[in-house]
Amino acid sequence: MTGSFQLSMETQQWNGYFEQNGQRTSMKLDLNVDENGVFGLGSDPNGTFQVRGALNNANNTMMFNKVYNGAHTVQYYGQVTKSPQNWTVNGYWQIPGSDNGPFQLIWILPGAPQTGFGSQPQNFGQQPGGFGQ
Repeated sequence: MTGSFQLSMETQQWNGYFEQNGQRTSMKLDLNVDENGVFGLGSDPNGTFQVRGALNNANNTMMFNKVYNGAHTVQYYGQVTKSPQNWTVNGYWQIPGSDNGPFQLIWILPGAPQTGFGSQPQNFGQQPGGFGQ
């Protein structure tokens, strides 16, 4: 038997950055973010990665792992702010036992005007270490 098939998933285009050692590094992500979880793919200057995590609508938080292909995993935890124009996630990332820093992601809703990134990520009372607790 021969044949072919194609799998596809609708994703949202998110852009953002993470800060490490005082330097901001851009990242691009194609994510599906809903009550079923956070799933997708992305890339930054360190390489390509897969994303898998959860969205908690009750307290407007997002937690996910960014797994670089063939390399390390980075854990992200952030506060989600929703507006009619975009969703913004401000928070902290960590490489367990190694490094950590702030990050920001933004998803511009379809039809909304394009805007730049906000200011520094807000300190919302969570520091790295909230993963798996």
